[in-house]
Amino acid sequence: ILTYEVTQDRLKLWVQVDRGPAAAHCAAFRWSDNPLSRRPTTDLIPSGAKPLEAPRVGNGLDLQTLLFQSPHRFLIQAPGGGVAVFDIAPLATGSWFDIYCYAEELMEDVP
Repeated sequence: ILTYEVTQDRLKLWVQVDRGPAAAHCAAFRWSDNPLSRRPTTDLIPSGAKPLEAPRVGNGLDLQTLLFQSPHRFLIQAPGGGVAVFDIAPLATGSWFDIYCYAEELMEDVP
């Protein structure tokens, strides 16, 4: 993540993808939606808790599947990669979120 902007109900991310063409995905997971009761340790919350496991919602889907299903997807056509810009909104005001991003280089099918 190169940089970000946070407003009352949205998050804008600029993500560097080093190779291309590529597809990049990002998703926000609200802490209260996570089935664990402890929160990750941060400078703002020095609770001493262990970091949360990767989110699983719905039918126990893994993180990669959840990211693929996210509406926040960016395609980079350039062979050398580029910067993906994500505008993740709306987010619940006053809530904490974990943000996960995933990128993969797109390869042509080999016969």
